[in-house]
This record gives sequence, structure tokens and C-alpha cells, in this order.
Amino acid sequence: SAAPAFLVVAGAPDAAEAARALAKALVDLGVRATLGAATPAAAVPAATSAGLARVAVVSAEATAEGTVRGTALVSAACKLSAHVLATPIGSPVGDAAADGRAFAAQDELAAGDCRARAAAELARRLVPAGAVAPAAGSDLRAVTVDADVVEPAAVVALLKTARGVGAVSSAELRRVTSGHVELRLRTRGTAAALAPALARDAGGALDVTNVEVAGDVVRLRARVRPAATTVNP
Repeated sequence: SAAPAFLVVAGAPDAAEAARALAKALVDLGVRATLGAATPAAAVPAATSAGLARVAVVSAEATAEGTVRGTALVSAACKLSAHVLATPIGSPVGDAAADGRAFAAQDELAAGDCRARAAAELARRLVPAGAVAPAAGSDLRAVTVDADVVEPAAVVALLKTARGVGAVSSAELRRVTSGHVELRLRTRGTAAALAPALARDAGGALDVTNVEVAGDVVRLRARVRPAATTVNP
């Protein structure tokens, strides 16, 4: 059966960005969804008038976790929840929630990425399996880059390099520990094809060595290339 259409509203003022992220994630799944300005109490009549079968009242929690040790990045954790009602009488359909975590150079960027990830997972939980057609690009494969790093600048440079590879659709930082990072890439190519591209496209910023491929995992060592020094005559 087809996925129901949603009116997405914020359960509180501080959940406005989370509601926006969920509405976008539903649309990205191929579901008809509208971001509503109505209060939760007025959302069911508004959805009924618009011919929308469901109301998702969104709440959100967010935590700025500070700088990740050994890197120049900050971490953010978040949780998005949705209380779903059916129109026209507003009967409860159920509740769903999803957690996220993201890393970025600034708190706002990390928080936004975290919301987007949690919203994408929450949208999948709200839509019945098989209710939407596969999204364009669903044939992309996931490749993990498991990298040994030392300098904080190497983390940012490696992520930038991965996003710049032509065959890569998206690159996300999934895990950061002292001296180690894990990236998740969505790509049209294989890990074996991606590995040399990462080293070749480093743009002079990184030395990428010790490259190994095992299935859909690329292991490598990334170090910031020393800046060239100029000697005055």
C-alpha cells in the first residue's frame, strides 16, 4: 500500500529545525510531506483540510559534546521523536524515535548534520516497509574508510578528499577516537577502485600510505604533508 501523507509540526519551539529535517527526510524517501506552522492542537484539522492522513508531532533533544580528543572537530548527539496521529479524528497511531551523532568543525554544523541523520532514520521508521519505491541512487554501495591519523588537520583533509572523489556521492564521519577515524562513503565504485583514488586525489595536503582493501573496507594511513619551506638567499 502507498505511504500515508504527513503534516509535520514541531511539538515545541525548540523542535522547529528537527521538524524541518523530518519533513525533508520524508520527501527524500518519496513520501508526500508538508512542514506545518500549526500548533500541535491545530495540526489535525489543518492536515484534514489539506488531505493529509497523518500528523507527526516532533520533539528533539540535542547535546553538544565538545571537542573530540586529538582532533579539530566537535561532536554532537541528538534524538528526534515523533508522535503520530491519524486524521480526521486525531487518533494515536504510534510513536517512533531515532538517535544520531555527528562530527564537524563547528557546533552548528555538527548539530545540523546530527539532526539530518536522525531525521533520515526516523523517516524510515515512520514509513511502512515497501510503501515507497526505491530512491534514486539506491544502487550505491557503502564503503568504510578505516584511517590511522595523528594530526587533527588530517581528519578534515581526509574527509574533504573523500568528498572530492568523483565516484563518491556522500562521505560522513562515523567515528572518531584518538589517532583513528572511520568514514562511511556512498559510492558507485568498489572499495578496490576507491582506494587508489583517495591517495591520488589528496591534492598535496596528505600523504596516504599503507592502503589495504578487504571487502567494502579501505584501511589506510593519512598524515599531513609538511609545508614546503622557502629559504631566502
